Amino acid sequence: MSGYVFLQRPGEMSADHHVDDAKTWDASNGVIEWLMRFLANHVDSATAAAKLREAADHELQWLALDGYTEDEIRAIVRVIRDVLPVAVPEMWPDNPSMAEHAMDLVARTTAWARAEALEPPPPSPEAAAAVCPRDPAWRFLPPVDTEFPGGRRMTSTGRVVFPGRSPSSVDSVRWDGSGALAEWAMRLVAAQVGGRSGELFGSGIPFYSLADVGEDDLAKVLAVIIDVVPVAAAERWPGQAEIAANVADLAAKATDCARLRGLR
Repeated sequence: MSGYVFLQRPGEMSADHHVDDAKTWDASNGVIEWLMRFLANHVDSATAAAKLREAADHELQWLALDGYTEDEIRAIVRVIRDVLPVAVPEMWPDNPSMAEHAMDLVARTTAWARAEALEPPPPSPEAAAAVCPRDPAWRFLPPVDTEFPGGRRMTSTGRVVFPGRSPSSVDSVRWDGSGALAEWAMRLVAAQVGGRSGELFGSGIPFYSLADVGEDDLAKVLAVIIDVVPVAAAERWPGQAEIAANVADLAAKATDCARLRGLR
Protein backbone atom coordinates (compact mmCIF):
# COMPACT_ATOMS: atom_id res chain seq x y z
CA MET A 1 0.00 0.00 0.00
CA SER A 2 1.12 3.55 -0.71
CA GLY A 3 1.47 6.46 1.64
CA TYR A 4 1.91 10.11 0.76
CA VAL A 5 3.50 13.39 1.73
CA PHE A 6 1.23 16.31 0.86
CA LEU A 7 3.04 19.64 0.57
CA GLN A 8 0.39 22.09 1.73
CA ARG A 9 0.16 25.43 3.47
CA PRO A 10 -1.78 25.61 6.76
CA GLY A 11 -5.48 25.51 5.99
CA GLU A 12 -5.22 23.72 2.66
CA MET A 13 -7.20 20.50 2.37
CA SER A 14 -5.71 17.18 1.27
CA ALA A 15 -8.59 16.73 -1.17
CA ASP A 16 -7.34 19.77 -3.10
CA HIS A 17 -4.38 17.75 -4.37
CA HIS A 18 -4.06 14.79 -6.68
CA VAL A 19 -1.56 12.10 -5.84
CA ASP A 20 0.34 12.67 -9.09
CA ASP A 21 0.95 16.40 -8.85
CA ALA A 22 4.14 18.23 -7.95
CA LYS A 23 2.97 18.77 -4.37
CA THR A 24 2.64 15.06 -3.58
CA TRP A 25 5.32 12.46 -2.90
CA ASP A 26 4.42 8.81 -2.58
CA ALA A 27 6.16 5.90 -0.88
CA SER A 28 5.25 2.72 0.97
CA ASN A 29 3.40 3.05 4.27
CA GLY A 30 6.49 1.80 6.06
CA VAL A 31 8.67 4.50 4.55
CA ILE A 32 6.12 7.18 5.45
CA GLU A 33 6.11 6.01 9.07
CA TRP A 34 9.92 5.90 9.11
CA LEU A 35 10.03 9.40 7.63
CA MET A 36 7.69 10.81 10.27
CA ARG A 37 9.75 9.31 13.09
CA PHE A 38 12.96 10.51 11.47
CA LEU A 39 11.60 14.03 11.16
CA ALA A 40 10.32 13.95 14.75
CA ASN A 41 13.81 13.18 16.02
CA HIS A 42 15.49 15.97 14.07
CA VAL A 43 13.12 18.94 13.96
CA ASP A 44 13.98 21.86 16.21
CA SER A 45 10.30 22.34 17.06
CA ALA A 46 8.86 20.49 20.03
CA THR A 47 5.29 20.93 18.80
CA ALA A 48 6.11 19.62 15.32
CA ALA A 49 7.94 16.65 16.85
CA ALA A 50 4.92 15.81 19.02
CA LYS A 51 2.55 15.93 16.03
CA LEU A 52 4.85 13.79 13.92
CA ARG A 53 5.23 11.15 16.63
CA GLU A 54 1.48 11.06 17.20
CA ALA A 55 0.88 10.55 13.48
CA ALA A 56 3.47 7.77 13.35
CA ASP A 57 2.07 6.09 16.46
CA HIS A 58 -1.38 6.04 14.84
CA GLU A 59 0.19 4.59 11.68
CA LEU A 60 -1.29 7.27 9.45
CA GLN A 61 -0.58 6.68 5.78
CA TRP A 62 0.12 10.30 4.95
CA LEU A 63 1.98 13.35 6.15
CA ALA A 64 -0.01 16.48 5.26
CA LEU A 65 1.75 19.72 6.12
CA ASP A 66 -1.51 21.67 6.28
CA GLY A 67 -1.85 20.42 9.86
CA TYR A 68 1.28 22.29 10.92
CA THR A 69 1.99 25.96 11.55
CA GLU A 70 4.31 27.87 9.24
CA ASP A 71 7.14 27.72 11.78
CA GLU A 72 6.62 23.97 12.19
CA ILE A 73 6.65 23.54 8.41
CA ARG A 74 9.95 25.42 8.19
CA ALA A 75 11.39 23.09 10.83
CA ILE A 76 10.24 20.04 8.84
CA VAL A 77 11.52 21.47 5.56
CA ARG A 78 14.91 22.12 7.17
CA VAL A 79 15.28 18.44 8.09
CA ILE A 80 14.14 17.23 4.67
CA ARG A 81 16.45 19.67 2.89
CA ASP A 82 19.54 19.47 5.11
CA VAL A 83 19.48 16.16 7.01
CA LEU A 84 17.71 13.63 4.80
CA PRO A 85 20.21 13.82 1.89
CA VAL A 86 23.03 12.91 4.28
CA ALA A 87 21.21 10.29 6.32
CA VAL A 88 19.59 8.20 3.57
CA PRO A 89 22.78 7.16 1.71
CA GLU A 90 24.39 6.23 5.03
CA MET A 91 21.38 4.21 6.15
CA TRP A 92 20.94 2.43 2.81
CA PRO A 93 24.36 2.49 1.11
CA ASP A 94 23.44 -0.45 -1.14
CA ASN A 95 20.08 0.92 -2.22
CA PRO A 96 20.61 3.78 -4.70
CA SER A 97 16.95 3.73 -5.72
CA MET A 98 15.96 4.61 -2.15
CA ALA A 99 18.42 7.50 -2.15
CA GLU A 100 17.14 8.69 -5.52
CA HIS A 101 13.53 8.57 -4.34
CA ALA A 102 14.43 10.45 -1.16
CA MET A 103 16.18 13.13 -3.20
CA ASP A 104 12.97 13.53 -5.20
CA LEU A 105 11.24 14.39 -1.92
CA VAL A 106 14.04 16.83 -1.11
CA ALA A 107 13.72 18.53 -4.50
CA ARG A 108 9.91 18.73 -4.37
CA THR A 109 9.88 20.01 -0.80
CA THR A 110 12.61 22.59 -1.35
CA ALA A 111 11.01 23.97 -4.51
CA TRP A 112 7.58 24.11 -2.89
CA ALA A 113 8.85 25.80 0.28
CA ARG A 114 10.73 28.40 -1.77
CA ALA A 115 7.65 29.15 -3.87
CA GLU A 116 5.49 29.46 -0.75
CA ALA A 117 8.03 31.59 1.17
CA LEU A 118 8.38 28.80 3.74
CA GLU A 119 12.02 27.92 3.11
CA PRO A 120 14.20 28.03 6.25
CA PRO A 121 17.55 29.84 6.20
CA PRO A 122 20.43 27.86 4.69
CA PRO A 123 22.59 25.97 7.19
CA SER A 124 26.06 27.14 8.07
CA PRO A 125 28.93 24.99 6.74
CA GLU A 126 29.61 23.82 10.31
CA ALA A 127 25.99 22.79 10.83
CA ALA A 128 25.88 21.00 7.49
CA ALA A 129 29.02 19.03 8.34
CA ALA A 130 27.55 17.96 11.69
CA VAL A 131 24.23 16.71 10.34
CA CYS A 132 24.96 13.11 11.29
CA PRO A 133 27.97 11.06 12.36
CA ARG A 134 30.12 9.51 9.66
CA ASP A 135 30.91 6.36 11.62
CA PRO A 136 28.74 3.71 9.92
CA ALA A 137 28.42 1.82 13.20
CA TRP A 138 25.67 4.23 14.31
CA ARG A 139 23.31 2.60 11.83
CA PHE A 140 23.19 -0.62 13.82
CA LEU A 141 22.89 0.63 17.35
CA PRO A 142 19.60 0.33 19.22
CA PRO A 143 17.54 1.76 20.75
CA VAL A 144 15.70 3.51 17.96
CA ASP A 145 16.62 6.96 19.27
CA THR A 146 20.34 7.25 19.99
CA GLU A 147 22.31 10.26 21.23
CA PHE A 148 25.76 10.93 19.84
CA PRO A 149 28.58 13.27 20.92
CA GLY A 150 27.62 16.88 20.50
CA GLY A 151 23.98 16.21 21.32
CA ARG A 152 23.02 15.11 17.81
CA ARG A 153 20.35 12.43 17.66
CA MET A 154 19.93 9.98 14.82
CA THR A 155 17.00 7.68 14.26
CA SER A 156 17.17 4.36 12.47
CA THR A 157 13.76 2.77 12.88
CA GLY A 158 12.99 -0.74 11.70
CA ARG A 159 10.10 -3.13 12.12
CA VAL A 160 9.42 -6.78 11.42
CA VAL A 161 5.82 -7.96 11.83
CA PHE A 162 5.36 -11.64 12.62
CA PRO A 163 1.91 -13.10 11.83
CA GLY A 164 -0.26 -14.65 14.52
CA ARG A 165 -2.21 -17.88 14.18
CA SER A 166 -3.20 -16.79 10.68
CA PRO A 167 -1.95 -13.96 8.44
CA SER A 168 -5.09 -11.92 9.14
CA SER A 169 -5.31 -12.58 12.89
CA VAL A 170 -4.97 -9.83 15.46
CA ASP A 171 -2.36 -11.64 17.56
CA SER A 172 0.56 -10.61 15.36
CA VAL A 173 3.82 -9.62 17.04
CA ARG A 174 6.02 -6.67 16.09
CA TRP A 175 9.75 -6.30 16.51
CA ASP A 176 10.88 -2.67 16.59
CA GLY A 177 14.54 -1.79 16.61
CA SER A 178 17.42 -0.62 14.49
CA GLY A 179 16.32 -0.02 10.91
CA ALA A 180 19.71 -0.80 9.44
CA LEU A 181 19.92 -3.99 11.48
CA ALA A 182 16.47 -5.01 10.24
CA GLU A 183 17.61 -4.36 6.68
CA TRP A 184 20.80 -6.39 7.15
CA ALA A 185 18.95 -9.31 8.77
CA MET A 186 16.24 -9.47 6.12
CA ARG A 187 18.76 -9.24 3.30
CA LEU A 188 20.41 -12.26 4.88
CA VAL A 189 17.00 -13.96 4.96
CA ALA A 190 16.48 -13.08 1.29
CA ALA A 191 19.81 -14.63 0.34
CA GLN A 192 19.04 -17.81 2.28
CA VAL A 193 15.42 -18.28 1.21
CA GLY A 194 15.42 -16.99 -2.36
CA GLY A 195 12.39 -17.09 -4.63
CA ARG A 196 9.46 -14.71 -4.27
CA SER A 197 9.88 -14.48 -0.51
CA GLY A 198 13.50 -13.55 -1.02
CA GLU A 199 12.40 -10.72 -3.30
CA LEU A 200 10.05 -9.43 -0.58
CA PHE A 201 12.94 -8.98 1.83
CA GLY A 202 15.57 -7.61 -0.52
CA SER A 203 14.06 -4.14 -0.94
CA GLY A 204 16.29 -2.36 1.56
CA ILE A 205 13.28 -0.72 3.23
CA PRO A 206 13.45 -1.50 6.97
CA PHE A 207 9.77 -2.40 7.41
CA TYR A 208 8.86 -6.02 6.76
CA SER A 209 5.67 -8.03 7.17
CA LEU A 210 5.84 -11.81 7.18
CA ALA A 211 2.08 -11.99 6.60
CA ASP A 212 2.77 -11.99 2.84
CA VAL A 213 4.95 -15.10 3.04
CA GLY A 214 3.52 -18.51 2.18
CA GLU A 215 3.40 -21.15 4.90
CA ASP A 216 6.27 -23.22 3.48
CA ASP A 217 8.50 -20.20 3.05
CA LEU A 218 7.48 -18.81 6.44
CA ALA A 219 9.05 -21.83 8.12
CA LYS A 220 12.27 -21.18 6.19
CA VAL A 221 12.26 -17.45 6.97
CA LEU A 222 11.72 -18.04 10.68
CA ALA A 223 14.45 -20.69 10.75
CA VAL A 224 16.95 -18.25 9.24
CA ILE A 225 16.03 -15.52 11.74
CA ILE A 226 16.22 -17.93 14.67
CA ASP A 227 19.27 -20.01 13.73
CA VAL A 228 21.35 -18.05 11.22
CA VAL A 229 20.95 -14.35 11.95
CA PRO A 230 22.24 -14.44 15.58
CA VAL A 231 25.34 -16.41 14.57
CA ALA A 232 26.06 -14.16 11.59
CA ALA A 233 25.58 -11.01 13.69
CA ALA A 234 27.95 -12.28 16.38
CA GLU A 235 30.59 -12.98 13.73
CA ARG A 236 30.14 -9.61 12.05
CA TRP A 237 30.00 -7.50 15.23
CA PRO A 238 31.87 -9.43 17.93
CA GLY A 239 31.57 -7.97 21.40
CA GLN A 240 28.75 -5.58 20.45
CA ALA A 241 26.34 -6.26 23.31
CA GLU A 242 23.66 -3.84 22.10
CA ILE A 243 23.53 -5.38 18.66
CA ALA A 244 23.47 -8.88 20.17
CA ALA A 245 20.54 -7.90 22.40
CA ASN A 246 18.64 -6.41 19.45
CA VAL A 247 19.20 -9.58 17.42
CA ALA A 248 18.25 -11.82 20.35
CA ASP A 249 14.95 -9.98 20.68
CA LEU A 250 14.29 -10.42 16.96
CA ALA A 251 15.06 -14.15 17.18
CA ALA A 252 12.87 -14.53 20.28
CA LYS A 253 9.87 -13.03 18.51
CA ALA A 254 10.51 -15.28 15.51
CA THR A 255 10.59 -18.27 17.88
CA ASP A 256 7.27 -17.23 19.42
CA CYS A 257 5.76 -16.94 15.96
CA ALA A 258 7.07 -20.36 14.92
CA ARG A 259 5.61 -22.00 18.02
CA LEU A 260 2.29 -20.21 17.59
CA ARG A 261 2.03 -21.41 14.00
CA GLY A 262 3.17 -24.94 14.87
CA LEU A 263 6.36 -24.58 12.84
CA ARG A 264 8.81 -25.39 15.63
